[in-house]
Amino acid sequence: WFALVTATTVGYGDVTPLSLAGRVLAGFSMVYSLCVLALPIGVIGSNFDAVWREYDRGKAGERVMRERATQMVKEAPLILDPLAYSRRLVVEVFHSPPMPGDDNDIFLGEAEAEMYLSPDCQEKVERRIRMPLRENRAKRERRVAGEVLVSYLWIPECKSEAGVVIAGELQVTVISASGLSAIDWTPSGRPDARVQLSLWPTSPSSADGSLAPQVVSTAVVLDDASPTWEESFGAAVRWHKDGVRVRRDQEREMRHSSTGDHRDR
Repeated sequence: WFALVTATTVGYGDVTPLSLAGRVLAGFSMVYSLCVLALPIGVIGSNFDAVWREYDRGKAGERVMRERATQMVKEAPLILDPLAYSRRLVVEVFHSPPMPGDDNDIFLGEAEAEMYLSPDCQEKVERRIRMPLRENRAKRERRVAGEVLVSYLWIPECKSEAGVVIAGELQVTVISASGLSAIDWTPSGRPDARVQLSLWPTSPSSADGSLAPQVVSTAVVLDDASPTWEESFGAAVRWHKDGVRVRRDQEREMRHSSTGDHRDR
């Protein structure tokens, strides 16, 4: 009797049956009510789980659509004008723990900017860019915060061979960052931050239109949410019109084939 009352969570109350018949009847009522209550709870729980999963799928689909729309907006100028790659600057920030290899690095955010590279050999360009970091769920499922301050110096080349559309010396300096995301599992919560830069100083291959970035990285600043680097990286920029033309034709063919696939579907 004590076990039955306890298992069904009825409680003893002020009035309890004393006879065997009364206890049998009360015990049957307890078990029966428990079964009656358990049936709808299971159905409600199952339906709630199904609705919640559908909600999660809908939110994930919306996020994917937003990311694709953002990516299309970013890629449109590059498709129409491959020369825009030469002005592209991509910054990625990582937490680099004191372990060998980049596989242990934690993504802290990224940013992208367009530099002004004047083709006029008399116009030297020197500017600073404050780049707010944004998240990239494809790289890591986490919120990001902070910004990176960079500067660049562009010295165009006055005398170039025929067919060169833009040439010169580019120097990019990673100055500092501020307000970087916290790392939960470090004692101080502050990251060991480094910045990775991606530049496209060389035009696409005139043979197949392939285009590869030049990737460089700063040193790691330990235990600092607002690190300072003041590190500079140089690149010799040289873009030839033949590579630009091949790349443009390649991008158009890929776009037409993608449009055709969507129509077939």
